[in-house]
Amino acid sequence: MSEELQKIVDEYREKEIHISDEEAEQILWLCNRKMDICKIENREEYLPLLFKDEVKNYLFRCSVNATTFLRRLEAERADRCNLTELQAVNIINGFHIPDYVRIAEVRAAKEAEEHEN
Repeated sequence: MSEELQKIVDEYREKEIHISDEEAEQILWLCNRKMDICKIENREEYLPLLFKDEVKNYLFRCSVNATTFLRRLEAERADRCNLTELQAVNIINGFHIPDYVRIAEVRAAKEAEEHEN
């Protein structure tokens, strides 16, 4: 990887946004592939611009994937614990726990009463 491209990666690392060397190499491969497909002639000039843009795209995709994964985990937890997503997030963050315990106690008492009848 050229110094110019390494500088782009280092700028993100200085902002504490981690990009591994392997990820940077994959992004570089993607850039070269795109330039091959588009038959870019001025590769040396175009590559740094494309690489910088593709790093941004890669980081955006990573954040979307992480957000989706966390939402699925929250929903799964909510389903298993009979909680709404908001309740699960509040409990994880330590908010309103006594209220949710009381709600669960009331719900359990109602279910027990229904099973007796």
